[in-house]
Amino acid sequence: MREFFFCLISVFLLFSFCFPNTVAAFIPSVEETETQIRTESPTIKPYAKLSLRAEPKKMLIEKAVRTMLKKHDFYDRYWNPNGLFDNDFVDNGDGTVTDRATGLMWQKDGSPKPLTLKRATYYIGSLNDKRFMGYSDWRLPTVEELASLIRGNVRRGIYINPLFTTKRKPCWSSDSGYLEDRYMKHVWIVSFGEGRIILQILDNDPRMIFGYPDTCYVRGVRSAR
Repeated sequence: MREFFFCLISVFLLFSFCFPNTVAAFIPSVEETETQIRTESPTIKPYAKLSLRAEPKKMLIEKAVRTMLKKHDFYDRYWNPNGLFDNDFVDNGDGTVTDRATGLMWQKDGSPKPLTLKRATYYIGSLNDKRFMGYSDWRLPTVEELASLIRGNVRRGIYINPLFTTKRKPCWSSDSGYLEDRYMKHVWIVSFGEGRIILQILDNDPRMIFGYPDTCYVRGVRSAR
């Protein structure tokens, strides 16, 4: 058996010496092998941006909000306390912050004081009229866009990244809500002071015994894709 393998190797070496091009055709080069490895290796995909709903929604029920939090892994102190969404914030140095995870650009500060919902829309309009930071497509964020900013580890008494101003705790969303036993207008807000989403009643009826403040801050947003 040993003599057989010795003869086989000898024949191969002799054949390689006499016909080098033929043998090379059957044996891939180092460069070809490396190219094949690179080709067959899984490609590294760029960071996938999460696409969030930008259009306002009417009569948004609580179940849909809870489902949204779970789906995107957004934090809410009561409805999704284990949420741990991974933002990718960039401070643009011009009063705005971009989240590369969602493709959204946010006002770093927001309105200087709490506003009624009606005046909140005026405030957004003024941002566009003045072309705040060079853009005229600012809008009131949806509740899921705002929810993407809530972070679980509270700092300085607020559940939001320290890149943002900590004063703007409750913020308006563009989504309205619904409760079966209440026929007044409800609007979804995000309280960064409490780390949760709240369905707020607009207390325009002086006969109500219990009501909620009808003013919140405004943090404008735009799509930066």
